[in-house]
Amino acid sequence: MDFSPAIAQSLEFILKYEGADLSEVLSCTFSVDVESYGKNAVVELVPGGASILVTQENKRDYVNLYMDWLFEKSVGPLFEAFKKGFYKLYSGEFMTNCDPEELQLLICGSPLLDFHELEKITKYDGGYNKQTPVIMYAECSIIFIETSGALFTNLNSIRKRDFCSLQLEVIERQ
Repeated sequence: MDFSPAIAQSLEFILKYEGADLSEVLSCTFSVDVESYGKNAVVELVPGGASILVTQENKRDYVNLYMDWLFEKSVGPLFEAFKKGFYKLYSGEFMTNCDPEELQLLICGSPLLDFHELEKITKYDGGYNKQTPVIMYAECSIIFIETSGALFTNLNSIRKRDFCSLQLEVIERQ
Protein backbone atom coordinates (compact mmCIF):
# COMPACT_ATOMS: atom_id res chain seq x y z
CA MET A 1 0.00 0.00 0.00
CA ASP A 2 1.34 3.41 -0.93
CA PHE A 3 1.20 6.16 1.66
CA SER A 4 0.41 9.08 -0.60
CA PRO A 5 -0.69 12.66 -0.07
CA ALA A 6 -3.79 11.81 -2.11
CA ILE A 7 -4.97 9.39 0.58
CA ALA A 8 -4.47 12.01 3.28
CA GLN A 9 -6.30 14.62 1.19
CA SER A 10 -9.18 12.23 0.55
CA LEU A 11 -9.59 11.39 4.22
CA GLU A 12 -9.37 15.09 5.12
CA PHE A 13 -12.04 15.87 2.51
CA ILE A 14 -14.35 13.26 4.04
CA LEU A 15 -13.90 14.73 7.52
CA LYS A 16 -14.46 18.33 6.38
CA TYR A 17 -17.37 17.68 4.02
CA GLU A 18 -20.59 18.95 5.64
CA GLY A 19 -23.18 18.08 3.02
CA ALA A 20 -25.90 15.62 3.94
CA ASP A 21 -25.30 13.84 0.63
CA LEU A 22 -21.84 12.49 1.56
CA SER A 23 -22.75 8.89 0.73
CA GLU A 24 -24.04 9.97 -2.71
CA VAL A 25 -21.05 12.20 -3.43
CA LEU A 26 -18.47 9.55 -2.52
CA SER A 27 -20.20 6.19 -2.94
CA CYS A 28 -17.62 5.05 -0.42
CA THR A 29 -18.03 1.99 1.79
CA PHE A 30 -16.22 0.65 4.85
CA SER A 31 -13.82 -1.24 2.62
CA VAL A 32 -10.50 -0.70 0.88
CA ASP A 33 -9.59 -1.77 -2.64
CA VAL A 34 -6.07 -3.18 -2.67
CA GLU A 35 -3.78 -4.52 -5.35
CA SER A 36 -1.21 -7.14 -4.44
CA TYR A 37 1.00 -9.03 -6.88
CA GLY A 38 -1.21 -7.95 -9.77
CA LYS A 39 -4.46 -9.09 -8.16
CA ASN A 40 -7.21 -6.81 -6.90
CA ALA A 41 -9.02 -7.49 -3.65
CA VAL A 42 -11.48 -5.78 -1.32
CA VAL A 43 -10.60 -5.58 2.37
CA GLU A 44 -13.56 -4.89 4.65
CA LEU A 45 -12.74 -2.56 7.54
CA VAL A 46 -15.60 -4.10 9.53
CA PRO A 47 -17.60 -7.27 8.87
CA GLY A 48 -19.93 -6.52 5.97
CA GLY A 49 -18.10 -3.23 5.36
CA ALA A 50 -18.40 -3.48 1.59
CA SER A 51 -22.14 -2.83 1.96
CA ILE A 52 -21.97 -0.05 4.60
CA LEU A 53 -21.94 3.42 3.05
CA VAL A 54 -19.88 6.21 4.63
CA THR A 55 -22.26 8.89 5.90
CA GLN A 56 -22.03 12.06 7.95
CA GLU A 57 -22.87 10.01 11.03
CA ASN A 58 -20.14 7.37 10.59
CA LYS A 59 -17.42 9.21 8.67
CA ARG A 60 -15.13 9.57 11.72
CA ASP A 61 -15.42 5.83 12.36
CA TYR A 62 -14.53 5.19 8.71
CA VAL A 63 -11.44 7.43 8.82
CA ASN A 64 -10.29 5.89 12.13
CA LEU A 65 -10.76 2.35 10.80
CA TYR A 66 -9.04 3.23 7.52
CA MET A 67 -6.05 4.72 9.36
CA ASP A 68 -5.87 1.68 11.65
CA TRP A 69 -5.89 -0.61 8.63
CA LEU A 70 -3.37 1.53 6.73
CA PHE A 71 -0.76 1.85 9.49
CA GLU A 72 -1.34 -1.33 11.50
CA LYS A 73 -3.31 -4.15 9.94
CA SER A 74 -2.11 -3.87 6.34
CA VAL A 75 1.55 -4.09 7.36
CA GLY A 76 1.13 -6.26 10.46
CA PRO A 77 1.96 -9.64 8.88
CA LEU A 78 4.96 -8.17 7.04
CA PHE A 79 6.26 -6.50 10.16
CA GLU A 80 5.82 -9.66 12.23
CA ALA A 81 7.83 -11.65 9.67
CA PHE A 82 10.55 -8.97 9.70
CA LYS A 83 10.57 -8.91 13.51
CA LYS A 84 10.79 -12.69 13.76
CA GLY A 85 13.75 -12.82 11.37
CA PHE A 86 15.41 -9.83 13.01
CA TYR A 87 15.23 -11.38 16.47
CA LYS A 88 16.60 -14.65 15.13
CA LEU A 89 19.73 -12.76 14.11
CA TYR A 90 19.95 -10.14 16.82
CA SER A 91 18.68 -10.70 20.31
CA GLY A 92 19.63 -10.81 23.95
CA GLU A 93 22.66 -8.94 25.17
CA PHE A 94 23.48 -7.58 21.73
CA MET A 95 20.18 -5.70 21.54
CA THR A 96 20.40 -4.35 25.09
CA ASN A 97 23.80 -2.83 24.27
CA CYS A 98 22.63 -1.23 21.01
CA ASP A 99 21.89 2.49 20.98
CA PRO A 100 19.31 3.96 18.56
CA GLU A 101 21.91 5.06 16.00
CA GLU A 102 23.47 1.58 15.91
CA LEU A 103 20.04 0.01 15.55
CA GLN A 104 19.31 2.32 12.61
CA LEU A 105 22.59 1.32 10.96
CA LEU A 106 21.77 -2.33 11.57
CA ILE A 107 18.39 -2.07 9.86
CA CYS A 108 19.06 0.54 7.17
CA GLY A 109 22.75 0.12 6.55
CA SER A 110 25.28 2.78 5.77
CA PRO A 111 26.79 3.87 2.49
CA LEU A 112 30.15 4.43 4.16
CA LEU A 113 32.42 1.41 4.51
CA ASP A 114 36.17 1.37 4.96
CA PHE A 115 37.20 -1.31 2.50
CA HIS A 116 40.86 -0.68 3.22
CA GLU A 117 40.29 -1.67 6.86
CA LEU A 118 38.38 -4.74 5.65
CA GLU A 119 41.32 -5.66 3.41
CA LYS A 120 43.73 -5.43 6.37
CA ILE A 121 41.78 -8.02 8.36
CA THR A 122 41.05 -10.43 5.50
CA LYS A 123 42.50 -13.94 5.79
CA TYR A 124 42.89 -15.95 2.57
CA ASP A 125 42.61 -19.75 2.49
CA GLY A 126 41.96 -22.57 0.02
CA GLY A 127 44.41 -21.33 -2.56
CA TYR A 128 43.11 -17.75 -2.56
CA ASN A 129 45.42 -14.79 -2.05
CA LYS A 130 45.42 -11.10 -2.83
CA GLN A 131 46.60 -11.82 -6.40
CA THR A 132 43.89 -14.42 -7.22
CA PRO A 133 41.87 -13.13 -10.21
CA VAL A 134 38.52 -13.28 -8.39
CA ILE A 135 39.98 -11.30 -5.47
CA MET A 136 41.50 -8.75 -7.87
CA TYR A 137 38.10 -8.49 -9.58
CA ALA A 138 36.45 -7.88 -6.21
CA GLU A 139 38.99 -5.14 -5.48
CA CYS A 140 38.21 -3.49 -8.84
CA SER A 141 34.51 -3.66 -7.96
CA ILE A 142 35.19 -2.03 -4.61
CA ILE A 143 37.21 0.73 -6.25
CA PHE A 144 34.32 1.29 -8.68
CA ILE A 145 31.84 1.39 -5.81
CA GLU A 146 33.98 3.89 -3.88
CA THR A 147 34.56 6.18 -6.87
CA SER A 148 31.06 6.01 -8.35
CA GLY A 149 29.33 6.86 -5.11
CA ALA A 150 27.21 3.73 -5.34
CA LEU A 151 25.95 2.24 -2.11
CA PHE A 152 27.39 -1.06 -0.96
CA THR A 153 25.54 -2.20 2.11
CA ASN A 154 26.88 -5.69 2.90
CA LEU A 155 28.55 -5.92 6.29
CA ASN A 156 27.41 -2.48 7.34
CA SER A 157 25.65 -3.83 10.39
CA ILE A 158 29.05 -4.08 12.01
CA ARG A 159 29.46 -1.45 14.67
CA LYS A 160 32.44 0.77 13.94
CA ARG A 161 34.07 0.06 17.29
CA ASP A 162 33.78 -3.69 16.61
CA PHE A 163 35.07 -3.50 13.03
CA CYS A 164 38.68 -4.24 13.97
CA SER A 165 37.65 -7.45 15.72
CA LEU A 166 36.02 -8.74 12.52
CA GLN A 167 37.93 -11.21 10.41
CA LEU A 168 36.94 -11.79 6.81
CA GLU A 169 37.93 -15.21 5.57
CA VAL A 170 38.08 -16.13 1.87
CA ILE A 171 37.91 -19.91 1.53
CA GLU A 172 37.29 -22.42 -1.20
CA ARG A 173 33.73 -23.68 -1.29
CA GLN A 174 33.53 -27.49 -1.14
